[in-house]
Amino acid sequence: MNSIQEPESEAISQELLGRLCDRILAGELPTFDALRSYASRLPETPPVRAAIRRAFELQRRLDWGFFRELSPEAYPRLWAELVVPDRRYPFAGDLKRLVSISEIYLGLLDMHGYTEFCRRNRNNVSVLDRLDRVLQEDIPKLAASWGVLSKRANGDEILLLGASAIDVLRAVLDVMACFSGGRAPAAASPAAEGLRTATLLPAFAISAGIAGGQKYTPLIITRDGDVSGDIVNTAARLQARAGKISPERDKILVAGPVYQKLKAETAESLALCGLDFISSGRIEFKGAALNVYDAVFLWTESYRLGYRQALETLYEDLGKGQWASKVFEDALGLVTRVATEHPSIKSGGAAACEHSCQEFIERAKVALGLMNGDRYEQAVESLAELVADLGTVEGMDELVMEYLRAVLKSYRALVERFDGRLNQEMDEHLDAVFGQKERESYVALRRNHAMFDRLRSAARLSIKSRRSIWQREAASAEDELGFSIQSLK
Repeated sequence: MNSIQEPESEAISQELLGRLCDRILAGELPTFDALRSYASRLPETPPVRAAIRRAFELQRRLDWGFFRELSPEAYPRLWAELVVPDRRYPFAGDLKRLVSISEIYLGLLDMHGYTEFCRRNRNNVSVLDRLDRVLQEDIPKLAASWGVLSKRANGDEILLLGASAIDVLRAVLDVMACFSGGRAPAAASPAAEGLRTATLLPAFAISAGIAGGQKYTPLIITRDGDVSGDIVNTAARLQARAGKISPERDKILVAGPVYQKLKAETAESLALCGLDFISSGRIEFKGAALNVYDAVFLWTESYRLGYRQALETLYEDLGKGQWASKVFEDALGLVTRVATEHPSIKSGGAAACEHSCQEFIERAKVALGLMNGDRYEQAVESLAELVADLGTVEGMDELVMEYLRAVLKSYRALVERFDGRLNQEMDEHLDAVFGQKERESYVALRRNHAMFDRLRSAARLSIKSRRSIWQREAASAEDELGFSIQSLK
């Protein structure tokens, strides 16, 4: 074959394939469009078509990186979203390098304890090889059954990319099931449990974040076939937060658009699989604020759904800035619901929890009574004691503790403002607060701080405008008291 314009026989297929492969390896045909143009002067015969197809497969293997397995047969939905198909050759096309696609979802997983496991087994080559083979070969096959691409990154990280929110979620659950040590999520597939049993994998807790589903969130496919962009950053932030709030248990956090997609399209199937979600509220990350949802998929965590409404009520009133009393009531309501639902508290006994459910409920009633009785300082200290004791409960929900601690911090700031305003009110109206002798003692005792504080604390209780002062301060400090749960990543 002297030139590409001189086909002589059926042998053209092998000769053309060799020439195309040489140019692909030399970097002269970086895209399928260039490959097709190079071969366009040949008549379209079955041998030519076969050569072009095989050349494209080489091109895809060499240049598509993470997407090298992507094909219209194996991943039809992803292919439709990520590839500009060729009209003449539907089996081929070029990757969209910078895209904003609403129907793309990315999950990022991290295996807790992976590095330590590898260190402990550094002399056990067979164990490390088995784990490596599962991560490199078996997990991608498992994900592919859901139409999801899988990539191992940074040793113990797994990236999952799909064109369906529920498919990515199912792939995440299957990966978790593989490393569950027998504590498989109810929604995991039999294939995942079979892989775990067959390979005798060690148990790892896995944290996962799933992002996507936003039309204007860019996904960048780099020249070497890797992925970057906001969708990757968001998934990484969610995964990092999942690992922070649940370092020893499996945890899946999803961004708001992912949750909305799941809720709109797959509510029934999620329920059948035993899946549900709890809102984590709006979380601030570096450079972004996201509505985040926490997946409840382990039967051991189903009790959390019992205080979901109490959490959502707290979020709502925090958003409204109702600090005078409603947020306080919501916090106590959350304490009560958690005490009622948490298995360590319900089971009773000092080994499970030093405080009974009924004790938490009664103490919450006392704290609410102090608040309603205008004993704001004592009410906040009662809340502080409740939060401290709740935090000692084994297996306590870190999401609950984050919000309760943040609410307590804001109320302590409000008490400080309130005390300052009361002191000012008292100093301006000494005649209305004290009799003559008490006033003289008050002024004199300023010199003795400890005695002065005791007298002043007692005198503050007699100020008739306590409630109006508290409400004024709560209203004026709304911007200062408001807070958001923040993640450092």
